[in-house]
Amino acid sequence: MQGKLYLCATPIGNLEDITYRVLRILKENNIKAKAVYLSLGDREEKTRNPVMATVGHAIRSVHETISDSGINTILEWNQGNHFKDVDIRMAKALTWSIRATVHG
Repeated sequence: MQGKLYLCATPIGNLEDITYRVLRILKENNIKAKAVYLSLGDREEKTRNPVMATVGHAIRSVHETISDSGINTILEWNQGNHFKDVDIRMAKALTWSIRATVHG
């Protein structure tokens, strides 16, 4: 069985590079994941940058789309921005994803 793994980070830049890309991928592909972990810093929406201020709405849309498709998903809000504790956040994401996949 051959498949694709999409790891979708949220780099700063073009809106297509944030979570709108994830929405597009979800709509264009038949997602067969058992679990999806989403994470965002709680300061992202509070910025004066108009692009970054839309990230919260976009990730909520991604969360809703994935949840509505029946996939086990979590949206975790972390303190700070996307540069804070990246290693810890990544470890939490991998741990949650493995547990959710193994234990359902």
